[in-house]
Amino acid sequence: MPIAERDGYLWVVDGRPGESTHSVIAFDKVDADDDATTWPSIGALLADVATAIDTGEAFDGSTPTIENGELTWR
Repeated sequence: MPIAERDGYLWVVDGRPGESTHSVIAFDKVDADDDATTWPSIGALLADVATAIDTGEAFDGSTPTIENGELTWR
């Protein structure tokens, strides 16, 4: 199930039976689901986003900044 889109690819929750059920993977029209699991769960994805915002470190290739109370990713 798609949960987010960015720069031409989707993050999807894997609903197929097996070890990767509920993991989050990157999916695009070229690579399909060839990549390994990106995060083991939505919770792990959100924890990484929160850490990036708290620390200012890059997340998935973009750095969070807060200007005038607005969060942007560069």
